[in-house]
Amino acid sequence: MDAVTGSLGPVTADGRYHQYKRIDIIKTIKPSSKPIKRVSDKRLFQMEAYDQIKIKMNFDRDKGYLDCFFCNGKIESYYDRHHLKGRKGNLFTDKEWIVPAHNDCHVFKYHALDIARLMELKWYKSFLLRLRLKSEKLWCKELFKQVKAGLITGKEYNKLIEI
Repeated sequence: MDAVTGSLGPVTADGRYHQYKRIDIIKTIKPSSKPIKRVSDKRLFQMEAYDQIKIKMNFDRDKGYLDCFFCNGKIESYYDRHHLKGRKGNLFTDKEWIVPAHNDCHVFKYHALDIARLMELKWYKSFLLRLRLKSEKLWCKELFKQVKAGLITGKEYNKLIEI
């Protein structure tokens, strides 16, 4: 502390950053007047639309129209919905990229198993064919998992995607 002026003195030569070092100023954080919403208004609107999609899919299931996207088996009771391109933004409610799936195929096999074990499943090759019909880009992404795992080489991958 400077004896003459009573200040703490500058932190830098030109004195720009000395205020945050002062101990005589008590800094308080003003509480916000409203708590942050857990779900935004936009997402609430999307969730209502998603509920309508689920109702339509349940109706189709009851009529016997739903097949699992992974194993291609009939869905008769509880099922899951897989979002092929993800759940962000408008993809959450885009009917083209929401596919029905057995919970066992979707969660416990597709998402839980590594690619080597996934390739051993009898339905995996037919799943790749269905995925290729739906989206070439997603099919390439799924094949690239095999390259990353070292199950196929880069040359084999390039040959497959050229077909």
